[in-house]
Amino acid sequence: MQIQNLGGGALRLKNRSVNIVLDPYLSGKKSKKGWEADVILVSQQNDASLLQAMDNQTGRYFAHPGEYEVSGTFIHGFDLVTPVTEAASRHTTFYTLNMDEIVVGHLGPVDCAIEEELLEQILPVDVLSVQISMDADRQKCTADWIRKLKPKVLLPLLPLEGTIDHEAFGKLVGMANQQEVDQLKLTNRDIPELPVMTWLKVEE
Repeated sequence: MQIQNLGGGALRLKNRSVNIVLDPYLSGKKSKKGWEADVILVSQQNDASLLQAMDNQTGRYFAHPGEYEVSGTFIHGFDLVTPVTEAASRHTTFYTLNMDEIVVGHLGPVDCAIEEELLEQILPVDVLSVQISMDADRQKCTADWIRKLKPKVLLPLLPLEGTIDHEAFGKLVGMANQQEVDQLKLTNRDIPELPVMTWLKVEE
């Protein structure tokens, strides 16, 4: 498996069989070439204009909870509900992808605690990519998710213009072991015993 940071919170996962892009609209790339993928996963369910734009892209896309299988990769989307008003809620999708015997989780910005019932449904996560909000309260909520999911490899993803103190964020989530790499290539034998926070450089 190869993992690339497309920027802004977008991520590419690919192996010899399938090329999957998560939340490509966040990368700022507008062309189909920039979004080129067999499968596109979208975590923001409520954005009607975004979903309409996805209809113009190549490849299949999913934006809602469910179970999918594409070329040997098993995808499971879980519904996350955040009340906005008494009458309205915001829905996002948390994805797990089982690719090459590695389970990857993908979490967008969250402002709600993870429920124990949902936690029990989610497979143990080897690799977790998280979209980091610049809002301090959301960062604390994200850190709570990370501590409960206990990934072996954590991939923080920043907004296009976002910056963060790596050491401070490591303390917030309880990960002192950090590294910075251009891209990540993993087999199930490469999953570390001790958790590591990996900062992926953005692909040009």
